[in-house]
Amino acid sequence: HYGWWPNLVIDLRKAHAWSPRTESLEELLEKLVRRDFGEAASPLLLECLRHWSEALDYYVASNEDQYGPWRVGSAYPLIFQPNITRTMGSKEIQFPTAVQASFGHRIIKTLYQPYENAQQSPGPLRYPKEIKQLEKMLALWEAGLQKLQKALPLMPANKLDNGARLEALGLYILHSCRTTINVKHWWLLNTKLQASSCKQEMLDILEELRKLAQTEKQNALDLIPAVEFDSRLGWEPSMEYVCDKWHLQWKARQIDSALREIDTYQTMLEL
Repeated sequence: HYGWWPNLVIDLRKAHAWSPRTESLEELLEKLVRRDFGEAASPLLLECLRHWSEALDYYVASNEDQYGPWRVGSAYPLIFQPNITRTMGSKEIQFPTAVQASFGHRIIKTLYQPYENAQQSPGPLRYPKEIKQLEKMLALWEAGLQKLQKALPLMPANKLDNGARLEALGLYILHSCRTTINVKHWWLLNTKLQASSCKQEMLDILEELRKLAQTEKQNALDLIPAVEFDSRLGWEPSMEYVCDKWHLQWKARQIDSALREIDTYQTMLEL
């Protein structure tokens, strides 16, 4: 249900699926890169795409990620999990989506937690390993993005917009990957906090949560120029916009709210 056009992948898929079929997709990719980004920039662009292709080998797509940070990107909230609301309700919050969206918030789960099944290891065992996988993905993705950014000055004027839009897409995925890593750390820290019976340890965890929240808030705000540059970013047909400027600013406000909750929780530890 996600489409991106114009897109090199569409051309590759068409050439591979239609008759007469193109057997060497590598050769075709080189031609497409020269077509869209120019001869001088093409070697760096191909290096970028190779890094990104390898990065996706480390992509983690658990249910909680597909219905969470991988679904809405860096607009995904960080909910402080101890329940001090006095409403005795769930800490899940409704993700803001357009009223006309066919699915909208109904397919976004904001209270991050493991959605377990009998065929996989439980979250506390999975998450440290998944974080390592995603950190490899992040490093490779960033390496590819750096190649692309070096290639931008080599592109002819009539192809520079193609490069700038690919850069924006690359930044969007980079920041989404950072968010997914941060969300997993956030859950592990919240779980550790609620299992602890040591006041000093709990205070130390609260400080870690504060630092992580500020890091993720900045990660979200830093993405705004990319989504402002290309309005295709942050939009999906069944949810409409979920990671545009408005939602990223909403995320920043939500984190400020979570930080106030952390302050309140700290005062409770001092009672």
